[in-house]
Amino acid sequence: MFTNLFFIKNENALLPEYACSVEPIGMQEAYQLDMRDGDKICINSESCLEVVHTRLKDGHTKNAIDLLKDKFAFRNALAPLFPDFHFHKTSLCSLENVDRRSIIKPVRGFFSAGVHELQPNQSLDSIKQKIAADVEKLSCYFPPSVLSSDDWLVEDYIEGEEISIDMYFNEEGAPVILNITAHPMPKDLAYLNAVYWTSDDLMRRWYQQASTFFDYLNKNVLNVTNFPIHGEFRIHNNCLIPIELNPLRFGGFGLADLAYYGWGINSYDAFFKGEEPNWEDIWQSRQANRFCWVLAYNGKNIDKTIQKPNHEQFISFCGKENLLHYRALEWEKQPVFAIAYLSCKGVSTIDALLSVDFNQFF
Repeated sequence: MFTNLFFIKNENALLPEYACSVEPIGMQEAYQLDMRDGDKICINSESCLEVVHTRLKDGHTKNAIDLLKDKFAFRNALAPLFPDFHFHKTSLCSLENVDRRSIIKPVRGFFSAGVHELQPNQSLDSIKQKIAADVEKLSCYFPPSVLSSDDWLVEDYIEGEEISIDMYFNEEGAPVILNITAHPMPKDLAYLNAVYWTSDDLMRRWYQQASTFFDYLNKNVLNVTNFPIHGEFRIHNNCLIPIELNPLRFGGFGLADLAYYGWGINSYDAFFKGEEPNWEDIWQSRQANRFCWVLAYNGKNIDKTIQKPNHEQFISFCGKENLLHYRALEWEKQPVFAIAYLSCKGVSTIDALLSVDFNQFF
């Protein structure tokens, strides 16, 4: 049976700046297409999921999308793997005090919108106000299909370093890992997603455990083929604990392109062509480097009517000698003004980026 290839784009979201073998199609055109289980479908934005869900025939692929985008259903499905992990669904008006350190997040969300930590005996009025302000601020960038404020998930706070993984299930349903990146926390959490990095040591450490997890997930929960995922995890007791798995896409805001500029892997072509990276050869050829993706935020205190970003100043801060690629963004329409891809020998550049106040670049 012939497998159709669909690369569906939101015109307002980022596409790779390098060549891909499958030409992206707009959402309006995609609404005229029929999709079925086994088709190779990749999207560049969460907002494209609604198109896919509308045009996709009922089956494993559609069921997997529904499961992964409902964070409560996702937790239920993985409960046998993590029996000691506590979680429940609520609404903001019904939110009650927790008896342990927890996280609250929208059941359907993106870009860390509305995600906040809860502490025992915390003022609920204060946290509700923060969440409402957060969602209102980002609702102008993301539609209700991407970010919803109706249902909320409260779950145990997971201590540990954060890791993200881009991968896909191939035609046999086996997992293919395309990149593993670390997400260290910045000094100012308003710039939460500022830095991700990868290295051969990082990938060697987590590659097998990630492959084992995704193999279990597909055999016991999803049962899909030709299915991309961007996964977010926390490391706890030397174990990868999934935070969320985003269907049919790779890392957003150009994070997927770190595999290209760092490892030389075109993730989109790897998926559409069914290719699997030869990681041992790649790691051997690029040892001792840390490849970084840096998301340059609009400063918190800027006035867009009289200020604009100074790209040269930001590039100098990152270090021109480290620069692999630079992409200026439409900062007037987004909460960020650029993406930088860097190659660093040590950790000093990463440490500096984690402490930066982006106001200085306007």
